[in-house]
Amino acid sequence: MFYNAVLQRHIVANDKTGIDVDKWDYFARDCHMLGIKDNFDHDRYMEMARIIDVDGEGPRICARDKEANNLYDMFHTRMMLHRRAYQHKVKIGVELMIVDALQTVDNIVRISGRDGEVPTDRNISECIDDMAAYSKLNDSILQLVELPITLGTSHQDTEEQKTARDKLERARGILKRLRSRDLYKCVGKRILSPEENLDIQQTKKEIIEEGGEDFSEEHFEIAAMSFDYGKKKKDPISNVRFYSKTNPEMAFSLSKEQVWRLFASRV
Repeated sequence: MFYNAVLQRHIVANDKTGIDVDKWDYFARDCHMLGIKDNFDHDRYMEMARIIDVDGEGPRICARDKEANNLYDMFHTRMMLHRRAYQHKVKIGVELMIVDALQTVDNIVRISGRDGEVPTDRNISECIDDMAAYSKLNDSILQLVELPITLGTSHQDTEEQKTARDKLERARGILKRLRSRDLYKCVGKRILSPEENLDIQQTKKEIIEEGGEDFSEEHFEIAAMSFDYGKKKKDPISNVRFYSKTNPEMAFSLSKEQVWRLFASRV
């Protein structure tokens, strides 16, 4: 039972190698929708995958040694999708606009949830701790912000009502810009070397000082993006175990140099 549970987890979301059907699913979907070619052949990988008991590690899904370059194509596809879609500057701008709108009305728009058996209303940011409320946080949350909710319009309005109405109008203004594609703009970028660390708060402080008296943190945001093959600075297949045609029951690792030699011998 434990044997099957381990392998099932490695098939769906493999925390050892990053090779799993979860990635293949969104690769196929997103490459198709974006018109990007996916060079990774998951059918070929599955045909040659074997379960081998690895000393000190237990059962592992192992790949045929000649599939190493196919796996590099998989990790390259992942990085390409991050560059061209998941961390694209336009996508980041849209994301920041949605965050700004929702943060503005966090304590105004209420989501129905439960406190034990007692029905209750939650702020947007509180929904993460209430599954009943969290399940309602879908795309319709933006429509809820845009609804013409009346919060009091008489000359006897309280300061709290006026503040709430101002926040709603501010959030709706952001969403109106979003609908009309008047998006936040990327005004600059800086590429860091692998040795550099980005101190976002210190960088913000320096930018504000250069911007003058009327410039504040509300006028900009810094988005840090990282592109790699899924294992930070490590070789993405360093944790993959392979087998050879001549000894299919023995698992071993391949270094990057061995992969290139293996590839060159077959060209």
